[in-house]
Amino acid sequence: MMFWPSQQAILLADTHFGKAATFRNGGIPVPTGTTDVMLKKISDAIEQMQAQSIYFLGDFCHSSSRYQEDFVSELTSWRKKYQHIEMTLILGNHDLGQRTLFHQLNLTVVEEPLMVDGLALCHYPETVVPEGIYKLAGHIHPSVSLAAGGDSVAKIPCFHFSETVGVLPAFGEFTGTHRIKPQPSDRVFAVADGQVFSLVGASRTQTAAN
Repeated sequence: MMFWPSQQAILLADTHFGKAATFRNGGIPVPTGTTDVMLKKISDAIEQMQAQSIYFLGDFCHSSSRYQEDFVSELTSWRKKYQHIEMTLILGNHDLGQRTLFHQLNLTVVEEPLMVDGLALCHYPETVVPEGIYKLAGHIHPSVSLAAGGDSVAKIPCFHFSETVGVLPAFGEFTGTHRIKPQPSDRVFAVADGQVFSLVGASRTQTAAN
């Protein structure tokens, strides 16, 4: 999750709402309540930051299969509470076939890239934009590997900013991650235990709380 002060906007990538329900429908035992957890995090950010809009950088939903009624009810009830918030979805590959749900949730649905105040909002990091325009994207679910004590290594979600594109970590539960290989000029911020850490080489320096 990222907050854009000049736009009073929250940016989220890869929420994958419904993934846990899809797993359960397929016989995979995963915990319930993940939608509630994610919606509470977004609600807390709206209230804390006094956000006026939200941009979803693709993959709002996980699957085009029929969702359980209670899942849709959770989303619609939450959306009604924040009907004053403008919510825009830049379509991702998992969002195909969900136009009815997006209409029900009163989401403004657009193709990438969406230009907002000089930035290109995308789902795919490789989306072509005019030269000199910086992109913010999702899709990859970036992570880094950090020593977790002894011989163990933990994969930690991260923000990855190169010279041309910034990729946000996946916001959704059970999304999995992809280990990145940043260049020396890149900036990487790992997210763990409610904190955001700036990574420089093998060192880790706490920079902000989130």
